[in-house]
Amino acid sequence: MNERERLISLLARCHDDPDLFNSAVLGRPPLWWRQREVAESVCRYGQTMCYSGNSTGKDYLIGCIVPWWLSTRANSLVIVTGPSQTLLGSVTWKEIRNAVAGAVIPLGMTLSNGVKTSPQICAVDAGRGWQALGYSTTSVERASGQHNRKLLVIVEEASGVVDPIWYALDSLKYVRLLAIGNPLRPDGEFVRRIRLAAEDARNGVPMIEAIN
Repeated sequence: MNERERLISLLARCHDDPDLFNSAVLGRPPLWWRQREVAESVCRYGQTMCYSGNSTGKDYLIGCIVPWWLSTRANSLVIVTGPSQTLLGSVTWKEIRNAVAGAVIPLGMTLSNGVKTSPQICAVDAGRGWQALGYSTTSVERASGQHNRKLLVIVEEASGVVDPIWYALDSLKYVRLLAIGNPLRPDGEFVRRIRLAAEDARNGVPMIEAIN
């Protein structure tokens, strides 16, 4: 087996194993068990809601999830949104840049520079739309024309995202959604979907259609 065949085989094994991608491709320290739990949920469930806290490794996890999705799903798309473009540039995309730059297997991805760049970009092939785009929640309507049958949406600081933004994201017809946030509010769409997850489990909703 030559080098190209070995790489294809490894990426095939990583298709439903973000933790393997994190260690074998990105060469980073292993995800801790809660990060693995979230990553595995993204593989299995239509929507994953993650209540988190400070300094728990949310952005480290996203730094794995974004290049993993793009590397294991040809011509795929990731939309990442958060409360401010500066946050996406200074925190989220910084983690993605570090992960891609430090990968033990070169990923050939092109990343945008600048904290306030909008959208932030991590591209395998931008001409074909094979990329990740980072928009603030105040400009997420700019993503309304972005459709892809392998679309992953990631919502940062999800507790603070207002309901109309959630509905705008739903209109993208994603195949997976990951929402992460600290429990700052007792109401709103993030909390409602967390409660719906319990109902989906009780009602035996198929994983691909369910919230976890």
